[in-house]
Amino acid sequence: MRQGERPRAVEGLVVSPLFERRGAPTTWIFGHPELDRYLTVPDAALQPVRRAAELMDGTRTAEEIRGCVRAEIAKELDVGDLTGRLRGAGLLYTPKGSVAARSSHIERLSLTLFTLPMGEVAAWTRRHAPWASAAWFAGLTLAVVASLAILAGVPEPANPWLRAPSPALLVVGMLASVLLHELSHGLAALREGLTPRSLSGSLYLGYLPLFYLRIPGIYTLLPAARIRVWSAGCMLNGTLVLVGLACSRLLSPGSAAGSWWHAIALWNLAVLQLNLLPFLPTDGYFLLSTLLREHNLRARAWRTAVGWLRGGSAGGGRVQLGMALYLVMVIAMLGKTLVAATVWFRSMTADWGPLQPLGFLGPVLFIAFTMLWRSLFVTGLNAFRPGLLRHSRGMATPPPG
Repeated sequence: MRQGERPRAVEGLVVSPLFERRGAPTTWIFGHPELDRYLTVPDAALQPVRRAAELMDGTRTAEEIRGCVRAEIAKELDVGDLTGRLRGAGLLYTPKGSVAARSSHIERLSLTLFTLPMGEVAAWTRRHAPWASAAWFAGLTLAVVASLAILAGVPEPANPWLRAPSPALLVVGMLASVLLHELSHGLAALREGLTPRSLSGSLYLGYLPLFYLRIPGIYTLLPAARIRVWSAGCMLNGTLVLVGLACSRLLSPGSAAGSWWHAIALWNLAVLQLNLLPFLPTDGYFLLSTLLREHNLRARAWRTAVGWLRGGSAGGGRVQLGMALYLVMVIAMLGKTLVAATVWFRSMTADWGPLQPLGFLGPVLFIAFTMLWRSLFVTGLNAFRPGLLRHSRGMATPPPG
């Protein structure tokens, strides 16, 4: 920070437990639910960090704040480092008196196509949240029970693809499934006392379509409530898988409507699997982080792996076990994907004759292209959106998607 700077923190900063562990220090979040920006703070540093932020009113320098904290709490605190973290998280006022913009990881690596503010819709839903969310999840439960009964009593058609569904209607059904996924997140959040702010659509890394709902304050919930919100979308997709299969059996075997429902079931199964993968910033990743009670799991897992390679270790036995399991799952998934891609590509090149063994190069080239494209895409965004990709040690709420 600049010499003589007098930092001023935003008003309304609150503290909430992120993870409470039996027999271990609590990990806290310190931030602003409405701005949706937070820092993670270890238990031992919470008191001095909180007091230092209170003293950041624009009238004291970092050294003066450090002296006050030392005198009042008898603890040393690197106020310059804290100021940098607060600024990176967007929790300090700029010299012009405004609050700096702050984007999530997904937003920083995406081209935003649209953002729809919830506004009055969210306000109306908030007023009717108790019965709306209860009716929604009761309906999902009834749909699951009815679908299972149909699947148990109606035989599977020999060929559900005798008539291809309309491509236009299929696209409509796919988009509706995604929007219902987000609606389920929103109703679960309303049931927990939160209000969704906006619905956005973007292209992650420039080519992967992504929809997400912005729900401020999700980290202020208890872990069990966070799990309910993050799992609500997957519950919807799982329900649509069963409903789609049941409807495809009830309708005339091989009819266009039956084929459409069968395709919707397969689409929702793919969405469900993708969202449960804990290796991208999806629902599955946040669920796994919460179950393991570890924040920033991906980054910490790779740092732990580097520490192992250097002959060191970090954290207790439970932390080490959690990181090891996560890395094993990542490596297994990548290995399985590479093997499957290699088998498929070699089958596609069966007529290459003596060059057919070179089929393994296809997946390797695809991986290399993906890594190169990510680098080029990030560089391009940096050029057009300066400062947006700047690294921050703060923590923004991940949008359920």
